[in-house]
Amino acid sequence: MMEQRWSQELSFLVNSVGVSDDGGIVAAGTYYYPYPNTARTTTDGTFGTYCFGADGKERWRHEYSGNEGVYCVAVAGNGDIVAIGGLLSGGLHALTPGMQTRGLVQAFSSDGTPLLDFSNLRSRVNSIALSRDGSVLAGVTIGGELFVFVADTTDGKFPQTPEFAVQGGPRLDMVAVHPTGKWLIASGASGKVHFVTISKTGIDHVYTWTSPVNGIELLACALARNGDAFVAGGKNKIYAFTVASMTADAGPQPVDHFDTPSGGTSDDVRWLAMSADGSLVSVVQNLGHDIAGLLITLSNTAGHLKQLRSPQHLNHNPNSTSIDDAGRFITVADGHPFNSPGTFYLFQASDGRKLAEIPTDQMNWPMVISADGSAVAAGSDDGKVFYFVVETATVPQDVTKEYGTAVLGV
Repeated sequence: MMEQRWSQELSFLVNSVGVSDDGGIVAAGTYYYPYPNTARTTTDGTFGTYCFGADGKERWRHEYSGNEGVYCVAVAGNGDIVAIGGLLSGGLHALTPGMQTRGLVQAFSSDGTPLLDFSNLRSRVNSIALSRDGSVLAGVTIGGELFVFVADTTDGKFPQTPEFAVQGGPRLDMVAVHPTGKWLIASGASGKVHFVTISKTGIDHVYTWTSPVNGIELLACALARNGDAFVAGGKNKIYAFTVASMTADAGPQPVDHFDTPSGGTSDDVRWLAMSADGSLVSVVQNLGHDIAGLLITLSNTAGHLKQLRSPQHLNHNPNSTSIDDAGRFITVADGHPFNSPGTFYLFQASDGRKLAEIPTDQMNWPMVISADGSAVAAGSDDGKVFYFVVETATVPQDVTKEYGTAVLGV
């Protein structure tokens, strides 16, 4: 059902990967932090962005000397642009303490030509995202900055500095850009969800909703690539939104919320994913620290979230999940702490059947399926990037009857 086609060993930890819609382009970044049980105590080194084709051949790499390195990676849906975010200098474990903290954003064309190199952010970039054609690039930082680069419509070049939808504040953890590039979402600490509309010239409007739950950190958000629904989650809360609910005259509000089982941690809900029509949501949740995890599958019908089946148990604390556009497959990567095993999983979305369970020697953070469901890219703390192909012949192609169809924009 999911066959490993190739793997490539890189230096340091592969903390993030990205894949084009057709699985033809994979990008990975290297990162390092001295987590407990690691032998290396400093975070200075040579880090990089590495781009591969579906055949496993390296197309290009871009390496630099810095601190901590590449924390997040995004690939435009059409494969034309690769973007990364991370930290250039100023980490807590740098060889030279007291250096100015400089968050890093870089972008490259499909042949590796540098398109953007910006390092004047005040903290590490936590998440980065691109529109389908790569013309809109957005990211968020630990320091609460939400920034946007919009390429010029005449020459396609990015501006040298971004616009800021949010200048700073509570930590922001994740950002997602709609494939059209017309809007984005971001979420993070203090339960904040930001919805930003974008024009050809830059940011139009910023709408912000704050959860009434004290102390909640919304670690994850995801959107419907073919619609206007999105979700955000943290602790044991999932909130559902639409574009209309965030821009209503009465003020931004969710259309529904769902309570997951308590995992006993402050970061129970770790990651979210959504099918293209918004009708299916996958949620991965910690079940205690360093104990195990859960995969929770929800339907979203007319903005109403409903659990489809009993939560499925995972071997370790989960770190990511993804869904293909058609909602046929769900991926999960797990593992924690450092120097402990992890697992890559593939599930059939319609009935929850486990199609693949691949153990690894080290914990795994990123695992993302291509939009067309043909390929999966993943990374591990053993410094490897993996590429799997998905066998679809035995999986029903029409799964809409299983979930219903979301009514969007209500």
